Amino acid sequence: MRRLALVLVLVLAALPVHAHPGVGIVEDSKGTIYYTDLRQVWKLAPDGSSSIAVPSVHTHELWIDTQDNLYGEHLWYDGEEKNTWGHRVWRRRADGTIENYIPAGKGFRDDYDDFHFVRDGAGTMYWVDRGSPCVVRKRAPGGPAVAIARAPFRNVRWMTVTPQGTVYLVDLHDLVRVDPGGAERVGGGDGGALPGLVSTGRPGRASRRRRRRRRGRARR
Repeated sequence: MRRLALVLVLVLAALPVHAHPGVGIVEDSKGTIYYTDLRQVWKLAPDGSSSIAVPSVHTHELWIDTQDNLYGEHLWYDGEEKNTWGHRVWRRRADGTIENYIPAGKGFRDDYDDFHFVRDGAGTMYWVDRGSPCVVRKRAPGGPAVAIARAPFRNVRWMTVTPQGTVYLVDLHDLVRVDPGGAERVGGGDGGALPGLVSTGRPGRASRRRRRRRRGRARR
């Protein structure tokens, strides 16, 4: 885990401040780290050696399942004359075999909502429908899409989720936490609960504890 954190720091430190960077950095069960530089996916072995694991793919995100199968996408632009985009989702099996998981299609992957890289420990995937208000959704393997929160986010960028299902996302310049108890800004901005938030679940114990701590500080 310390090696994974070090790679994350080194990769992000090398990126321009205003770029649309690759954020896909994952680790398999053997301690091998995979990361994207937007041109290919690299493999960093436990002994420190590095090699290209998946060549010639433009992917910003990665996901690795419990069988050490690695997933990413390839996104491309068809040129100014057509002015269209295309994408496909690929899988690199644990034995190194690379194959299409979702065939090439028109437009962006988010247009279809059939595959998202943000996954919890049970394989449930999470994403944001950017509307007014924005809706945070999840879908368990083989299940329907479920809305877990609605909020007037300004500009949702990258997001991640803990193995237990707590979502963290970047809204413009703020870090937002979304859990069954609702959503609140935990970094940047003024902090605190988001106005206009509608949570679809009951407040969890962690959220109730946070609220009690805030009320206690206010009394002092």
